[in-house]
Amino acid sequence: MHPGYDNPITIFNYLLQSKQPTITMITGYDKNDKPIREVDETSTAMLRDLERKLEAKFADYITNNAAWSKELEDTYNNKNNRIVNKKYDGSRLHINGLAKGYHLRPYQKNCGSADY
Repeated sequence: MHPGYDNPITIFNYLLQSKQPTITMITGYDKNDKPIREVDETSTAMLRDLERKLEAKFADYITNNAAWSKELEDTYNNKNNRIVNKKYDGSRLHINGLAKGYHLRPYQKNCGSADY
């Protein structure tokens, strides 16, 4: 295994960042003495297998521990969910020419008060 990828914490950190590194090996040198790198298929396949196992263990741990599951969900939502939908209050909306006896529903009033 490539140095650095033999540590499960390093692999887990890559997974948390949605990264899947490919392990390469030096197969020779070009005329400028720069290394020629090629994918190490065997080591990369082993790394992918470890990644799958870590993902499965993590998913199993989170789904079987309600407290950690809620903590992870809250942390993710607080960090990543930044969209706040505007709420409009159309309760004071008056529309001239509306047929007598016709009353708008609350969602219709709210939509009518939105500034487009």
